[in-house]
Amino acid sequence: AKAEPPERAVAWLSEMERRGLQPSGVTFTSVIDSCAKVGNREEAALWLAKMLAAGFAPDKLAYTSVIDACAKSGKPEEAQRWLFQMESHGIVADCVAYSSVINAWAKAMCVDEAQACLRQMGEVGVAPNSVSYCSVIHACARASRAEDAFEWFGKMERAGIDGNLVAYNSLIDALARAGRYDEAAAMLGRMRAVGLRPDRVSFGSVINACARLGRAREALQWLERMQEEGLPPDVVCYNIAMKACAKALQIDKAVALVERMDASGPSPDVASFTTALAALGHAASKPDRGHAVALFRRLVERGLQPDRHLAEVMQRLLGAAAFEELRLKLGVDIVEGQARRDVRISQRHMLSR
Repeated sequence: AKAEPPERAVAWLSEMERRGLQPSGVTFTSVIDSCAKVGNREEAALWLAKMLAAGFAPDKLAYTSVIDACAKSGKPEEAQRWLFQMESHGIVADCVAYSSVINAWAKAMCVDEAQACLRQMGEVGVAPNSVSYCSVIHACARASRAEDAFEWFGKMERAGIDGNLVAYNSLIDALARAGRYDEAAAMLGRMRAVGLRPDRVSFGSVINACARLGRAREALQWLERMQEEGLPPDVVCYNIAMKACAKALQIDKAVALVERMDASGPSPDVASFTTALAALGHAASKPDRGHAVALFRRLVERGLQPDRHLAEVMQRLLGAAAFEELRLKLGVDIVEGQARRDVRISQRHMLSR
């Protein structure tokens, strides 16, 4: 179970049953843990059920392993159900088990359920740790529930747990989603005051606040600030800054950013070119079709494949027939359903850090 793939351990346990040999509780637990560690929640749950049917009382490790496997598989309901069963059998769940369930609810964007589970921890006398709190804080931020995020952050501090980078980045993200730029920017100073160095996620969230409000000047200033602090902006930060420029109708600055990326890095992605092209479409005057064609050619030369969203932007700029002619001339296909990179900073969070 410790050294081999779980299939080998399962095969030996099945052979024991076939020969009429009675496995011990340790044997069942070893197989359950082995299956859970590779994310095979169904097999882990199956052997836990067989363990119960064989008359053995699963220990904390057996239950926690299955709970964790369910959580990592994105099955919060199953994780919660095994947690309840664990406690109904008289085994006190620890912080690890509860945190796994909370994290599962949080990743599924079931904010109320995640908060309820965290409250339940306190009610049964299990002290939450930073992972427990940060999972809920992050979920609240993603759900644009800034006040809830700050409430849990305050509870975490009152519990004697210092806010870490994950927690502060979640708070900044929550403020950014609410369009509270000044507070988001101030949070960077608060981070430094407690000895934390803002990272690209921190800055990216502040730039995102600028983008939501169309504050192009501040967005560009934050890009420069990142460079000064030895954190060269990545493609996500540039894309967000381009959105800020586009929203402020500073079209030339938006397009200049993708050209700056193309010249000196980081390499622009499909979302970068899409944002720049969309900005051209927002120009007060007639869109610069020549510039749009040049940008599209550059995208193709970089080996990037346009997705349906970019194609729709180009069709608005050139007209459907002209774009189709250009596409065929360059020999490029449109990728249906390609997952475009979300320029919101939340995609890079968080809890796996």
